[in-house]
Amino acid sequence: MKDINVGLNYLLDKYNVCGEGRILIEELKLIMGKNTVPLLPWRNERRFIELRNLVNNGTLEGISVMRVCRIEKEHTDLQSIIYREFDLCEWILGSQIESIFTVQNGKKAANIIAKLKSGIVCTIEAATTLSKESLVIDKHEIISSRGVACDRVVDTQVPQQSVYVFTDKKEPDAYLDVDFELFD
Repeated sequence: MKDINVGLNYLLDKYNVCGEGRILIEELKLIMGKNTVPLLPWRNERRFIELRNLVNNGTLEGISVMRVCRIEKEHTDLQSIIYREFDLCEWILGSQIESIFTVQNGKKAANIIAKLKSGIVCTIEAATTLSKESLVIDKHEIISSRGVACDRVVDTQVPQQSVYVFTDKKEPDAYLDVDFELFD
């Protein structure tokens, strides 16, 4: 399937959901009849679900800081990156943002300090400076009095992929498969 809306309607049919839907990629929303539902696909990534579980099951106690870094390709909308990271901070830590301090360099980079109602501080570094051939770089780390949790392997800079295919090429083909039914 080369069209996300064909894939959506395939899944709606597969799971016997009445009606048809349409996804607007530019605005990340699903239109089902008269209802509009914002899509937050990052919440379904296993690494974020597990960070949230560590917060909710008491493994991490006395959380003081969540540190975030996300660097995407040039011409990516910086505000959409910030929106994503704000949502992840609130969702993972279970508290709403109360105050924000931002230093921004045009539409290329931003450093943000956000304080949640729970008192936890979130520091976010966001940038749109990578070449179009580069992979997105991101890291989410929660620091607590009882330990540190991170969604990346210790000392890694570039995210690992789920599947590597080694052939006669110099570099292997790599795929990140967070859900086998997700489009593309």
